[in-house]
This record gives sequence, C-alpha cells and structure tokens, in this order.
Amino acid sequence: MNKIKERFIQNSKGFWSSYKWVLALYSIALLADGISTIHFMLADGTDTELHPAINIAARIAGPVLGPLIGIVGKAVAGVIVAIYWRRIAGTILLVVSIVSFWAAWYNTWGWQYYEPGIIKLWPF
Repeated sequence: MNKIKERFIQNSKGFWSSYKWVLALYSIALLADGISTIHFMLADGTDTELHPAINIAARIAGPVLGPLIGIVGKAVAGVIVAIYWRRIAGTILLVVSIVSFWAAWYNTWGWQYYEPGIIKLWPF
C-alpha cells in the first residue's frame, strides 16, 4: 500500500500545471454531460439513466442533485486515475472527455437519430 501512496504523491507533483488544458476540457465535458443528464431526467425521470452510479445517486438525491454528485464523483475518480497513471494521463482525460461530450450530445439530440447497441443489451 505504501508503494501505491508513494507513486501517487510522486506523480501528483506538477500534475495540475502540466495538464491544465486537458483538465479544463475534461471539466467542461463532464459538466456538459451532467447538465444534459439533468435536462433529460427532469423530462423523463431517473429510470432512464444507464450509468449505474448516476442512476443510484439520482434515485436517492433526485434528478438534479444526483447528476451533480455524479459529476463530482467522475471528476475525482478521473483525476485520481490520471495522476496514478501519469504517463498516459493526457490520453485518459482526453478519451473520457470525448465520451462525455458524446454522452452530452446523445442526451440532448442523439437519441432522436439512433440507438446504441448497448441499449439493446441493457436490462430495462
């Protein structure tokens, strides 16, 4: 456990300044996904959320506070993972940003155009 802690502490030195632009993009992407989630949950209810943690948070805290808790949770988890694997931190944060922007697009407009294959497999 000490090696994990030491690696995290070592990797966190200078992390914020080195990755400030991708962290800003990451934050904006998570915010866009969260806001779009709030938007559709207010219209359609919390049952339509696929992400298990966000779904549970929304069922407990409601369709506004639940996704906001999710934004914070995703942000913290992503930063912890990126610091730990600093060598690929930019890639991690960029990929999550792209997925989050896609989710925001899908929540807002994309659902009208197609249905992702995973939805057919999801146990509703």
